[in-house]
Amino acid sequence: LLAPLGFVSVESGRGQRVFEAPVGLSTAKGRPFIVVYTTIPPGETVSRPVAEDSIRVVAVGRAPGIERPLLPRESWVNRTRGWRGSLLDRIERVAAALRELPECPDCGYVMARKTGRNGDFFGCLTWPSCARTRAVEVNRGRSGT
Repeated sequence: LLAPLGFVSVESGRGQRVFEAPVGLSTAKGRPFIVVYTTIPPGETVSRPVAEDSIRVVAVGRAPGIERPLLPRESWVNRTRGWRGSLLDRIERVAAALRELPECPDCGYVMARKTGRNGDFFGCLTWPSCARTRAVEVNRGRSGT
């Protein structure tokens, strides 16, 4: 299911398997990756009891010595009827959000979407080395025009 989308297996152990794929042809340093964690055994096609099989999709950015989430964490998805479609929808949603992340104007690394006490903002992946932040622009449609 994941191989045709460009995902490769990078780790297996602790009861889970990990797959990852780079997103887009970003010119930013710290190229974004989508990482999929799954507890589904290889080749398994029969669902086990609810919550025994689960999948999580995470967006990460990497810099030397740094690996950090770039978007708010997605919850685990239990493997139930329709889980393949749900997984593919999540991967596409995360990929679309990653393509919208800005590049840090100071150091060139991708910026992560964060939530602080004053709301959402973008912060440089390499924080605290680079403390650049940027407000998240909210698209508000105009009514009556």
